[in-house]
Amino acid sequence: AMGFDLSDACSEAYEAIGSYLIRHGVTSYIGAIDSFEDEILSEAYAAAGDWMKEERPGARMLGLNMRGPFLNPAQAAYHNKEALKLPDIELYRKYQALSGGGIRIVNISPELEGAQKFVLALCDEVIIAMSNTAADFDTARWGYAFPQHAGVFLNGSWSDRRLNGYCKFCDAAL
Repeated sequence: AMGFDLSDACSEAYEAIGSYLIRHGVTSYIGAIDSFEDEILSEAYAAAGDWMKEERPGARMLGLNMRGPFLNPAQAAYHNKEALKLPDIELYRKYQALSGGGIRIVNISPELEGAQKFVLALCDEVIIAMSNTAADFDTARWGYAFPQHAGVFLNGSWSDRRLNGYCKFCDAAL
């Protein structure tokens, strides 16, 4: 918004975004941070985490959407392909710590090596959103199996099916 995004990691950006959103009727939001090199992401998560600690004028940032870097390069769209990585639990935890626990959503391409391990390890901590994916049917079906913990973002809409603590696709208790 207003020529800024959260990766700018500065008060000027956050103030401009919050002011723009409140003028358009948005009172709170989950800010998105896209795929960049580690240095930029580290700075962005730390700055956003600090920003969220205090109430400020404008729309309130309630949390963060980690929109990368765990995305399929073939489906990366505008994401920096050189910054994309395989799902990495420790890298997620690093950014989560830097943000003060502010990451609420992590976007991931479920067909990537390590994606299932990532989802199973983190689905109780954060919403996992399938994104920028070229997953085959079985892989996508697996990704849908965890909706009480994992949101699925496809074609601009969220899917939220309740399976009562049981994954009917992989025969696992959640």
